[in-house]
Amino acid sequence: MQSVRTSGIIFKLIIASHIIIIGAIVSPLFAVASGSIVIRNSRWTIRVDPARLGLWCKTFGADREITLASPSDTDEPIEGLKVSKNGLSWRIPQRELTVEIRLSEAELSVRFTTPKEQTLEWPATGDDPQAIAVIYPESEGLYIPVRDPFWLEHIGTECRDTEGGVMPFWGFQFERATVAYLLPNDLRNQLCFDTSRGRLSLKMSHRFIGRDGMPAYEVKIVLAKSSPIGPALAYRDWLVRTGRHVSFAEKVRRVPEARKLLGAMHAYLWGDGRTKAAVEELKRVGVDRACLLYDQDPRRGGSLVNAETIEAAKSLGFLIGPYDTFSSVEDPKTANSSTSIYDEELYRTGGVMRQDGKRQQGFAGFGYTLSSEALRRAMRPFIEERVDEHIRSGVNSYFVDADAAGELYDDYDPLHPMTTSADRENRLARLRFIGEQKKLVLGLESAAAWSSPVIHFSHGTFTPKSALLWRLLKNRELFGGFWPPERPLNRFKTIDAPQDFATFTYDPKYRIPLYEAVFHDSVIATDFWGLPLMKFDNLVRVRSLLMLLYNVPSMWHLDRRAIREYGERIKALNDFFAPLHRRVGGKPLTSFEWLTPDRMVQQTQFGEDIEMTANFGERAFGRIPPLCVEAHWFKEARRNLFCPSPR
Repeated sequence: MQSVRTSGIIFKLIIASHIIIIGAIVSPLFAVASGSIVIRNSRWTIRVDPARLGLWCKTFGADREITLASPSDTDEPIEGLKVSKNGLSWRIPQRELTVEIRLSEAELSVRFTTPKEQTLEWPATGDDPQAIAVIYPESEGLYIPVRDPFWLEHIGTECRDTEGGVMPFWGFQFERATVAYLLPNDLRNQLCFDTSRGRLSLKMSHRFIGRDGMPAYEVKIVLAKSSPIGPALAYRDWLVRTGRHVSFAEKVRRVPEARKLLGAMHAYLWGDGRTKAAVEELKRVGVDRACLLYDQDPRRGGSLVNAETIEAAKSLGFLIGPYDTFSSVEDPKTANSSTSIYDEELYRTGGVMRQDGKRQQGFAGFGYTLSSEALRRAMRPFIEERVDEHIRSGVNSYFVDADAAGELYDDYDPLHPMTTSADRENRLARLRFIGEQKKLVLGLESAAAWSSPVIHFSHGTFTPKSALLWRLLKNRELFGGFWPPERPLNRFKTIDAPQDFATFTYDPKYRIPLYEAVFHDSVIATDFWGLPLMKFDNLVRVRSLLMLLYNVPSMWHLDRRAIREYGERIKALNDFFAPLHRRVGGKPLTSFEWLTPDRMVQQTQFGEDIEMTANFGERAFGRIPPLCVEAHWFKEARRNLFCPSPR
């Protein structure tokens, strides 16, 4: 027995096997060279090694600990240790780092602060041999068994900045628990896979940078619901509790036209698909709601969407609007893209300046990456002018590429200095202007979670991104190129998807609806706009089932020939999907389950209304034949079966 005197009160600490067990409220100040501290509540017990930043937990009724954060190899001197029944804090003087841990029900908060610029590598997760699978929010979501040979080969040591990802969390399924790791601040973090032990694990690092104001780095570790979507539900709960989740119903109240997304297919128009006759033909096929978008450059001639087409589309109940982007600025005289044209002054001075004093190259090597701060400070209201020009043509929708997908920038130009945080705020401001002020139904590409309160739809969120995808898109011989401009092969040529790409991107046993679990009742998500439903002959049925299981609209590239060629398929899919999406497109995805050990029969539920069961297998599952999906309407007590036809 050892006693420690603090403020005239004696606290007795039982020290055995280097574990200090804290029962009552205790607040001692002392150093621990080697050892652990235990805190607990009714949900779980947490063991902390302050000197090595290790964390372990034991859930109620379990007989083995789970490693939450692997300890470092060596002890670091610590000082100022303070312990209470709900947490502890201490300082690591060599790093000038303060650590605070707080336990509340099923959530453990670990918070680091420092006045010193540095990179902290923590936590290292998934090293525990009890870990079964990584729950990874790459786009819609992936379930990756930690010893799966395919993923060990294809994801390797990949790293991603969390600000450029879709959602800032990850998780692990263990033998007797599911654990989520949430990042309240997703800036300056990098999450990397590790395969050094012959199994997949994940390591996080965070950069403390002075120009940011040195905000705290916090990781919330949550004992999640025992489900493949448990970490997503934990993240959603945190968003709701902190006022960061905006429902689709609320967005419709702000922008009433957004209700037309419910039950709508999504399509990009090409060639003679941009005419009044084409949109009328789509209506005759049996489509009563559609979100139609177009990317056009008046300098290049060809078919253009005009006011007549726009008015016809709106009269038929469709949404229609342009593709736009504010990501690059080019020389107005020689610009490759009309969306990169501003003026000579912004071209000369508005590019993002790197720390080395050079300008950041623009998309595909054209011009420069446009600083959102330079655009905000520009004398001319470029964004207002561009949006108003489109509004005068009659559009009721608007798609902005790149604003919430990928990298946020530091700008070191003294004319318009900017941090990544300021870049994000600038982008949010212009998105609010387009959506909420101009009342346009607003969509983005693969929109990150931070943009979800201000947008209505996201193209690309449904598609996991990988080097395999980018390599395929660049393979013009296989995938097709940009010619002819009225019907480019990369949009209309159909091919068989390469097997490794198909497995990574669409294999149902590795797919889980993480994004829908968080945002189904907030943002309408679709596949990547560059991969329309009919692109891959060998994936049409699987992709159709995934979309219907997750209650996600289909993506098309259309001209009049495509409408005629695919008309029967469009009608059949629309007849099944549209009533479902109108009913539950604005309601939460509440559960996801595998009904067979091979994970090839899957079930989702939306609110208290509809249950979807998809059979991706080769044998019938009860009433459901192979490659078919059943909708169970609870209140109507009816079931509908849909079996997409092969290509």
